[in-house]
Amino acid sequence: MRKEFFKGSNSRKDITTIKNSGKKGSLFWRLFCFLSLIRLLPKKEVNETSFCILNSLSFFEKSRLFLEQHNRIHLCLDNDKEGINTVSYAKSLNEKNYDESCLYKNCKDLNG
Repeated sequence: MRKEFFKGSNSRKDITTIKNSGKKGSLFWRLFCFLSLIRLLPKKEVNETSFCILNSLSFFEKSRLFLEQHNRIHLCLDNDKEGINTVSYAKSLNEKNYDESCLYKNCKDLNG
């Protein structure tokens, strides 16, 4: 059920990880942003990139163990206050974290 002032769920949320070959990783806030990118990338690049979907920004810390296994992390978070703050924090933690929001700068998120 979704109302203007209520967003609920009947199942526990957690991060979702997809481990592929290669040393590149991408981080998403929501599933549909991940699916949008998969549709845009060549299959070879998808197969060489690992993915982490937070499902909630509160899981960023939990995702760090997975992300730290990669040489380069593409941060595909929302262009809102929370997303921008999380990207800024991630970049302060590690220089291998790259903000990719410039790819969808005129939209709230990658899904558009």
